[in-house]
Amino acid sequence: MHQLALHLGEDAELTREEFFEHAMKAATGYNHTVAGSAAEVADFLEEEFEATGSRGGFMIAHPQASPRDLLNVVDFLVPELQRRGRFRTEYTGTTLMENLAA
Repeated sequence: MHQLALHLGEDAELTREEFFEHAMKAATGYNHTVAGSAAEVADFLEEEFEATGSRGGFMIAHPQASPRDLLNVVDFLVPELQRRGRFRTEYTGTTLMENLAA
């Protein structure tokens, strides 16, 4: 509620339907959804990665739609990012800690 009030302004008035639309978007992350082909999503991720100074990496939340969407990330997006050199193709460490620190 606080974020919505900040976003809309203190004098904003909403209908019940508008309020529920905002709530649904906030609850589902719909307003942060990126959709498209593997190449299109990879383009978007690369642009964001470069715009933030190449810090960090990619954080992908579990898709809301279906379990198949998560498999699409693994089956299509990850290989596309690997082809571009943006996602590792193997792990060099012998322990989880070594691989997480890399």
